[in-house]
Amino acid sequence: MVVGMLLPHNPCVCRKNLFDYYMETLPDPELGAPPDEHPAVASLRGTRDTATVTLEEARRARAAYYGLVTVLDENIGAIMNTLDETSLADDTVLIYTSDHGDLNGEHGMWWKESFYEGSVSVPMLWSWPGAFRAGAQVEAVTSLLDMGPTLAELAHAEPLPERRGRSLTGFLYPDGDTSTWPDVAFAETYALGQRPARMVRTDRWKLIAYHGYSDCQLFDMQADPGETHDLGRDPAYADIRSELLSCVMEGWDGDRIEARCRLRTAELNVTQQWRRRGGLRCSEIWDMPPACNVREPD
Repeated sequence: MVVGMLLPHNPCVCRKNLFDYYMETLPDPELGAPPDEHPAVASLRGTRDTATVTLEEARRARAAYYGLVTVLDENIGAIMNTLDETSLADDTVLIYTSDHGDLNGEHGMWWKESFYEGSVSVPMLWSWPGAFRAGAQVEAVTSLLDMGPTLAELAHAEPLPERRGRSLTGFLYPDGDTSTWPDVAFAETYALGQRPARMVRTDRWKLIAYHGYSDCQLFDMQADPGETHDLGRDPAYADIRSELLSCVMEGWDGDRIEARCRLRTAELNVTQQWRRRGGLRCSEIWDMPPACNVREPD
């Protein structure tokens, strides 16, 4: 069973009591770009027009986002309480994760489509009372690609064909073996108005290659978990950059990705023509009133 919860998500609108609480308790978010910002990140900031976000707008957006996170917690709690009430809790594997994170003012950035931790890193919690390790925290680098192989193994199913991920059961069971775990993960993005980019993350390093740019970004995630010191142009780290660039670029072609996406855009234009000619009679999009971050009870 999969329960997919849309929130927290923009537009950031939550219950008024939660909005008021977080407006009073949250510290102010960051505004502005770091002095050594990579030009590809600066370009992303420009296409999203985040430079125009005022402190008041940022405070309201963060307060509403935190309010939506609280609502998410409440809904997950309702599911777990129901499992307890139906006596299924001890025989149910419970997994909580997300497809991406969101930047809410960190590094002066907003939304996703970034390789900063607030965007590319996601929660992953596993619970199976009496079977999985209790209260353990895994420091190894994993990926959402590992979800499929893990679920297949837990269900005693045949391995998935053409699987890219690896089963996480070695981390979940008390006697699991993780001695051969590679400790590496990849992520890609092709943000609107940008060029393709790819990231590799190891136990210590994160390197980001931007197609069409000569420089990359490099962060030491152990010494600098907040990603405030970009080592991508530091001569002292040339060797590690060269090694990780070879890793992240293997089998990856930014020109091919752009060509394929141009074809997809042409295909989508056909759909847009249909919509403009009256093919869409109504919309499910909710138009948020201007400057609205709260929703009154029904």
